[in-house]
Order: sequence, then C-alpha cells, then structure tokens
Amino acid sequence: MDAQKNRRRMVFLTIVMGICFVTLGCRLVDLHVLQHEEFARLAEDQHDHFYYREAPRGDIVDRRGSPLATSIPVKRVCADPFALKGQEAELAHFLAPLLKTNETWVRAMLSKTKVNATGEVVSARYVILKQRVPVEDWEKIRSALTNQFAVLTRGRKLSKPQYGELRLAWTRAIYTEVREGRGTPHGGAFLDISYMPAERVKKKLPSMYHQFTELADVDITKQ
Repeated sequence: MDAQKNRRRMVFLTIVMGICFVTLGCRLVDLHVLQHEEFARLAEDQHDHFYYREAPRGDIVDRRGSPLATSIPVKRVCADPFALKGQEAELAHFLAPLLKTNETWVRAMLSKTKVNATGEVVSARYVILKQRVPVEDWEKIRSALTNQFAVLTRGRKLSKPQYGELRLAWTRAIYTEVREGRGTPHGGAFLDISYMPAERVKKKLPSMYHQFTELADVDITKQ
C-alpha cells in the first residue's frame, strides 16, 4: 500500500516537474528567440550613447591677426527617392515650407527616376533638394524630419538600420536643443511621448514609466 502511494507521489512530482521544465523552456525560447531583437535593442540603448561636436574651421589671418578669410558652415539637403517610394506627395507637402520652395518641384525631385545598366527604369538613389543651407536652418529641418519619420513609422517594426538612423537623429536633436539653450536645467532634453497609447508605453518602456512615476511623480503617458 505504501509502495503504491509512493509511486503515485513520484508520478505526480514527475508530472509537475515536467510541466515546470516545459514552461521554463517555452519562456527561454520566447526571450532568446522570439524577442531577441527587441531585448538586444533595449540593451544597446542602455549602454551606447553618441555625442557629436563639430569643430569649426579656422580663419585665415595676416601677420597682424586681421582676418583675410573666414569659413561659414553650410549644409546640403539630400534625399533618397528609392527609400521614399509611395510617400512622395506627403513628404513634398511637408518639406516644401521647410525648404522654402515649390511643393510641385519637391514632389518631382522625390519621384525622380533613372535608367539602370539593364535598361530598366528605377527610382533614383540621390537627389539634392537644397544647397548652402545655414546650419541653424538645417538643424530645424533635420529635427522636423525626425519627428515626421517617427509619425510615419508609428506602429511599424523598424529594421536595424532604420532604427539606427532614427536614434542617431534623436541624439543630434537632443544635442541641438541643449546647445541652443532649450534643454532642461540639468543639461538634458524634454521628452513628450504622451501621444502614444498608455498601454504601449507601459509595455515598451516599463522601467522608464516606473522610474518617472515613483521618483518624480510624473505620468509620462499623460504629461
């Protein structure tokens, strides 16, 4: 009788342990395979930070120190029509006021095509939208494009290069805000993600949500 009871206990414990191991295995597969890219990106965000400081070019002066020539930094606004295929009209409407030019012309440039080596008509990979743009105007255009890109890709899964470009643009935008005196008192930048659904914020940014809620009494889904 006791042997039968012990056998039942062993069978029960074996089943329970088997279920536990199967559950643990499923969870490991979920973390290391299905969600690997997302957790790798989160880990990279916590450890890698990029800061850009552009050194000004020196002036040319005579032996008395009087300036003979000086460099005024300017930028060039370019686009890749192949990467913007299907969004030409929307981006042309968005870019025209920033570039202070005609919307029809911008749309035509974003729709520009070329003939490749096999005689096939394909989208161009490089067009110049404006040259000799002052750095201040270029920074504003870049910041506006970053926000527009975030809006266009909202709810879509980005590839690693796309996410890298977006993160790079955000980093430069933060640096620009701080440099021009629009940052926080502690040398950072203000963040507004209240446009995102609250559940998405809690799911994608759980540590940030709890940190602001507990330490600063700020609900980032609303404020």
